[in-house]
Amino acid sequence: MLGGLAFMVEGRMACCVSGQGGLQVKVGREAFPELVELDHVESMTMRDEVSDSWVHVGDEALREERALRLWVDRGLAANPPKHRS
Repeated sequence: MLGGLAFMVEGRMACCVSGQGGLQVKVGREAFPELVELDHVESMTMRDEVSDSWVHVGDEALREERALRLWVDRGLAANPPKHRS
């Protein structure tokens, strides 16, 4: 769907490894404006549609394990598990 390898944690998409390098991360609409201002982070574009809740995080922003963990945690926080009835 997003053009990369997706990782699921407890049924939630944590992030996608982009075929163009870096990660695609769901951050939600509220956090999006602040996060796209960071270095090496831009709105994700799929086909010709620009997302307002997903970002593409470039390789340069993921060089340290701590940074990678931070982005995966953001992705999980923006996509909470669905409660089963």
